[in-house]
Parts: sequence; structure tokens; C-alpha cells
Amino acid sequence: MVPNFTPALVPFLILVTKIEDEKLLAAFLKVSSRYLDRTLEGAGFATEGNPHIDAKLYGTEAADRLYVKFDITHQCSDLTGEGRTDGVLVSTGDGSYDMSKEEFVDLQNHGQKLTYNDKNGEQKVQNSVLVAGIGEFGHRSVHHTVRFSLDSEA
Repeated sequence: MVPNFTPALVPFLILVTKIEDEKLLAAFLKVSSRYLDRTLEGAGFATEGNPHIDAKLYGTEAADRLYVKFDITHQCSDLTGEGRTDGVLVSTGDGSYDMSKEEFVDLQNHGQKLTYNDKNGEQKVQNSVLVAGIGEFGHRSVHHTVRFSLDSEA
């Protein structure tokens, strides 16, 4: 069930649903660049060009906070000289957007998937899954409740 918004809120909702890709990318790289670098260096690849960002916003019970899920896709080039082509690194994560501070917070990197074709044209996949945090016994802490998608396509 989607709430009934007053007409005065519609321009505001349109504004906040347009994520600033550069701001999300900068916040994500601040917490995850060493993991991305490690994945790329270990596989002998480097990113090239601007990444594609696919992000979806969700309303929560906190009026000033939105939940965001995202994929960041980088095209990659082979540094090994082994003739590998079509390298793509996809990073998956989530977090929150604090509307009062106009910044992304509590971003989590859920891992990377590197795909490429070897010199014989066979597709190869390398997954890196990150598990970090504090161990808890019992019920896990939930910091927000997703209420509804703010994307028109969802």
C-alpha cells in the first residue's frame, strides 16, 4: 500500500528519488576502495571509464532517512597481456540516505563479481563476498523497516 501524498510533496519526492550517482559512488569508494583494489589487482584488471550505477530508493519509517540498494558496474581492461576481454566488475551494496545531511551513510559492500572472457572466449567468473560486522546471538538488530519503493518502475 502506497501512502496518499499531498500534491505539495510530489516535487520533493521526485527530487529525492533522483540519486546523485557521483555522491553515491564517492561514499561507496570511501568505505570499499581497498576491497575493490584488492579484487582487481589479484585478478590483473583495472577499471576504465565511468561506472554505471543502478540504485533503488525505499521509504522507511524514519522521515529523514531512505534505504538504498545498488549495483555499481565498472568496465575493466586486462593488465596481464593474456588476451582476456569483456571484463566487468559489479559491486553490490546497500545503505541509507540521510536527507537532513544530504549524504549516504551506513553503506555496506556485499561483494564483487568479476566476469571476463579468457583468450579462448570462455567466460570466467570470480566472486568476492564480504562478511564483516559484529557477531550477535539471538535476534538481529534492524535499523529501519522498508515501507515502499520510491521508484516508479518497482
